[in-house]
Amino acid sequence: PRELNTTDHPRFLAVSKDKLTVRYVGRGNHSQDVGAVRTDWPCPQRCLLYYFEVTVEDSGTRGSIAVGMADAAFHLNRQPGWEANSYAYHGYDGRRYNDSERGEQYGPRFGAGDVIGCGLLTERREIFFTKNGENLGVAFSGISGRLHPTVGLHSPGEVVSINLGALPFAFDIEHFIRAQRDAQSERMLASSVPVDSIDSLVRGYLMHFGYEETLAS
Repeated sequence: PRELNTTDHPRFLAVSKDKLTVRYVGRGNHSQDVGAVRTDWPCPQRCLLYYFEVTVEDSGTRGSIAVGMADAAFHLNRQPGWEANSYAYHGYDGRRYNDSERGEQYGPRFGAGDVIGCGLLTERREIFFTKNGENLGVAFSGISGRLHPTVGLHSPGEVVSINLGALPFAFDIEHFIRAQRDAQSERMLASSVPVDSIDSLVRGYLMHFGYEETLAS
């Protein structure tokens, strides 16, 4: 992803010329007045981790801001997390949402001045969130499909800006990646084939191809 997709977002949003800052311009009186916007491309599949951050420049009248990911079929007049194949952390109540308008308790509320990060661990198919550089832990697991970074706004005056990697992150992403790679290596070592199994494979190979005499030596 390089920028926000400005060709299919609803009329309740105004995206700046840099295509990285968005403002809610609707009244926010009804549930269908949500304005959601996603990036131009989905998260890459062939990487250990994809991560982005959203800075809340103004929380507006209610702070009804949602940060997360959704697939290309997601309806942009709905908050991410309310529909299937969408996952989000909402600032108004600090809850996590997936295919539900009720959500589940997850983290603290967030508002103006906060930096909210969202990461997808592609191999483990997990989504986690951060707040002001602190990892809040795994929010969703068993994720499937190609997902776009997505933000939803729903009250007058809300403004957010999105960092897709052009600027330094508040979260120490390099340290996190190193930790994930170390854990991945440990899992690989833990699942290594036992020595006795390797000996059995070699023995079977030699006997199959007529090299039994080498076993005696």
